[in-house]
Amino acid sequence: MIDENFIATSCFIFPDGFFSEEILKKMNSDLSKDFFDKTGIPSRSKDITLVFHPYDFRYERKIINDTYLTIFKFKLSVNNFGFMVIVHFTQFSYGTLPITPFSKIFNEDEIEFRFDELPIEDIQKEYSKNVFDRKKIRKDLPFEFEVDNSIGQSFYFVIYHNLPDDEIIEKKMESTFNSWNSKLEKSNSISPIHNLIKEKFLPSKYSIFYLDLGYTGFKALNLFLGNLQKIEEVSKVYLTVNCEDL
Repeated sequence: MIDENFIATSCFIFPDGFFSEEILKKMNSDLSKDFFDKTGIPSRSKDITLVFHPYDFRYERKIINDTYLTIFKFKLSVNNFGFMVIVHFTQFSYGTLPITPFSKIFNEDEIEFRFDELPIEDIQKEYSKNVFDRKKIRKDLPFEFEVDNSIGQSFYFVIYHNLPDDEIIEKKMESTFNSWNSKLEKSNSISPIHNLIKEKFLPSKYSIFYLDLGYTGFKALNLFLGNLQKIEEVSKVYLTVNCEDL
């Protein structure tokens, strides 16, 4: 539930029904700026997903120094890893009608949302797991490898080749996906690859797959790349978040 005008600068996802659209827009904008300022994570990063979950949702209002202070408690998921956080909602104009999470008419200069408690080091650690690092890609690839710096855990896996039929490539991608996920039955330490979908095929040019690695990291990616090097007709692999122009 994010206002499209704020996607470029804020990326929190809030539960439906707990705030008015007007409060949600202000909350999203303020908390996004506060989050990125405090954590140092790039605000346009595609490597992070932030979702608020109501935790015993009640709000407590206090009057401090002629201001209304409302305190929320949330569970904040950072890439599916949960942290308990405290959000302070301050109204600077004590004496006027109090602004609530459901208010629709208010002066935006009157209110401010910010984090009171944020486990910055833990969040930075969780974020760093998904930041793409070319140094972790295997070095023995016989084909060209290119990647958008903006990719996260899901992206388009573009395989350039000169095959009139890509059945051998499709089988190799599917077998890699299945062999990785079959290990889950034997080990609790392995995360699953979430999704593999064939999106497009152009004979003697390329095959495009949508791949969601989940939280498997570079080991799973290197497995896909390593298995593809067995196909001599593959000339390049390109990872991107947008394949519309191909």
